[in-house]
This record gives sequence, C-alpha cells and structure tokens, in this order.
Amino acid sequence: MRVVLDANVLVSALISAKGIPARLLVYWQEDKFDLVLSAATLQELERVLYYPRLREQYPLPEEEIQQFLHLLRTLAIEVTPSEEIAAVERDPTDNRYIECALDGVAQYIVSGDGHLLDLREYRGIRILTPIEFVTVLQLQREPPKPDSLPRQEACLMPTRWLAHRCSLLLRGHLTPASLNAYWVP
Repeated sequence: MRVVLDANVLVSALISAKGIPARLLVYWQEDKFDLVLSAATLQELERVLYYPRLREQYPLPEEEIQQFLHLLRTLAIEVTPSEEIAAVERDPTDNRYIECALDGVAQYIVSGDGHLLDLREYRGIRILTPIEFVTVLQLQREPPKPDSLPRQEACLMPTRWLAHRCSLLLRGHLTPASLNAYWVP
C-alpha cells in the first residue's frame, strides 16, 4: 500500500522516537507500506524543519536533519504531480499532499493537520490521523488472541479493540466487512 505522510507527522517522528509518528517510520522501514512524496512535500518538510521556533524548542543537529532528508529522498517513492488541486481552501499548501497522493496512487494520507483531516477522503484516498493509520496497519495482521495476553489485559482487550474499531467504522475509515474479517470471538 502507498501512503503520504505530511510534514507534521514526519517532523514529530524526527523529534521523538517514542511516539506514534516514529512508529510509522519503523513500519515504513519494515516495508509495511510504501512512502510517497513529491518535491513540493519535501520542500514543505524542509521549511518546517527550519522554523526558528521549532529549532529553538527542539535543537536537532544539522547532520541529523540532513540524514533524515537523505533517507526520505533515497528510499521513498518520489512523484511529480501532474494536476493542481484546490480541495483545501483555508491552507493551499495542504493541497500538495493530495496532489502527491493522487499521482503516487496512494491509498492514504496520514496527517495531524485539521484542514486535511476535515476532508476525511478525497477521490478514494482516505485521510487519517497517525493512530488511525496504525490501526489500519494492525488490521492487516490478525489481532492478538486473548489467551496470549496477561489475564487482566485479556479481559480488557476485546472490549477496547472492538470499541476502537467501531469508532473507526462510524467515522468511515473501516467497512463492516473489514471489521468482521478481524473479529476475535
């Protein structure tokens, strides 16, 4: 599956190795999905990485930033969008991610940006938060069986698991068939 990660997700992954965005980069490096980017989305990432306020709050070494950008340029699928999109009027730079996803034939855009998330979907491309996308990746594998978990965790797991999947279903990020396919009785 092909995925576009927006700048705020990538920056968050670089700043903290412990969060969900960092986990997404690990999944990418484990070939759980293909990362798609364009010159415009890379340029936006670079611009955000050099915000004075961000550099002040998170003093990332220049070498680390350059290695990260090199990793993205080397291992991600780079596309050149052929169509200009105007789906997000309040923040036109967000349209670059949609253009990238369209030309990269991506199934998902993963973002923390409210303007993109408000769309939820654009021409069949689903727009998810990082945690929602982690759930999608986890649904590709069978969820853990209750008997493989500690007793207390096993009692809570089916309820939490189902509640979270139902919330994704209601938001339109899952279909009933995908929910049923991974049901653990």
